[in-house]
Amino acid sequence: MNASRFGGPLRTGYHTVLPTAGSLFATQPLVGLGQILFNGEVGLAWFSPLVFLLPATWPRFHRQHRLESFACLAVSGLTLVFFAAYSYWHGGWSYGPRLLVPILPFLILPLMPLLPDEGGQRAPQQIIARLAPVVIVIAVVVQVIGIVPPYSRHYYLKPVYEKSSPHPWRSRSSFVDNLVDFPQTVSYVFRARKGLEPNVTGAERYLLSLPNNVNQFAPDIWWLKAAALGVRWQALLLPVIGLSLAAFAAGARVRNATA
Repeated sequence: MNASRFGGPLRTGYHTVLPTAGSLFATQPLVGLGQILFNGEVGLAWFSPLVFLLPATWPRFHRQHRLESFACLAVSGLTLVFFAAYSYWHGGWSYGPRLLVPILPFLILPLMPLLPDEGGQRAPQQIIARLAPVVIVIAVVVQVIGIVPPYSRHYYLKPVYEKSSPHPWRSRSSFVDNLVDFPQTVSYVFRARKGLEPNVTGAERYLLSLPNNVNQFAPDIWWLKAAALGVRWQALLLPVIGLSLAAFAAGARVRNATA
């Protein structure tokens, strides 16, 4: 595809703006590594907190699955090194580490020692085994906070916050912004159904000037957004129930296959 579109298999289209290796890797590696791991908008540590369990599980995983351990280490390490020096390490408008998404399975696999083995024994680190469910709940909450409010709100309002600086700590964290916006985003559906305008702050008035501004106030869940646009709940009920039953059926099938 790259060869047919851009004239070479290693050309991705970005070569038009990053034609040389120097322009492609213009970030100091240590600075970039800190950003892709801990940046408030895309840092892996904040949006994938399960990685904090890796130091406790990786040694046992390596002993039991040495080849797989090296594979996970190679894929994850090379990706981190590449994007630490990459000029556009941020990855643009996104909630969390968009550029690091492909390595997440290779960071989750070494958490296998947290699961009971064939003998029913768990990892020897009892504290880690008990802490894992808490971290999983935190990880789910982080993702839910990222799914419901439109992620673009943070980036549209970021210049406004940086200019006025009433909350400089918010402008550096899309999670905190989404957490603050969560109640208003959910309440917008009910206000829209009653024909009411959204409750906005001074900074958020800018969003009202954008075309299709419903996309900045309504939840990023299609059936909730459809309700905010006036679609009757009855029309949404059948597809929502159907998709929910399909998800439960798929989960039950997977459970039976692994039993």
